[in-house]
Amino acid sequence: MRTFTAAVLALLFVSTATGGGLPGQEIDDLWFKLKLKTKGYAYDAPLAEAEKASFSATFFLNLDLVEMVDVANVVYTITTWCETAPDVWESVDSDFEFFEPATGPEIYLFRFMDPKVTLPDGSTIQCDSVLALRPSKVGESGDVEKAKLESLAMTATGTLADGSLFTGGGTLKGKSVDIEDLPFSPN
Repeated sequence: MRTFTAAVLALLFVSTATGGGLPGQEIDDLWFKLKLKTKGYAYDAPLAEAEKASFSATFFLNLDLVEMVDVANVVYTITTWCETAPDVWESVDSDFEFFEPATGPEIYLFRFMDPKVTLPDGSTIQCDSVLALRPSKVGESGDVEKAKLESLAMTATGTLADGSLFTGGGTLKGKSVDIEDLPFSPN
């Protein structure tokens, strides 16, 4: 019995470590074209009069699998690429993220994804968001090949090009794109 239990545990470990047995749970190296829209207030110092401000930007986000220990322990790297000047795209942020255990395969919830976006004028906006990833195409191996990504809730804070601060809310929304369709070479 002890040998049987050890064999089953070993098989289960190998299966989950390689993504087997987790249909639709494999999300790896997906690129997303996202649209950021924010509304809020810009202000110079504490107690200064705040002025309404809004921003929008298009950026690209890469969601890359780092480690899949089991369904409850899936770690990703997110990398944000922004147009920092006309036709100049740069990687401006990289971080680790996790999706909420027990979500998927129809929807994956990222409880705290926080990409930073740099605008062409030098402003930076930190997007603290709850994101939903909805697969639209899953391959035979269970890999998510196409998906939509959108915020369910988001706060936005940052520093504007003139040095003033920004606080507000907003949305992130977009879909996956093929690496060949990126306006830059990520390598």
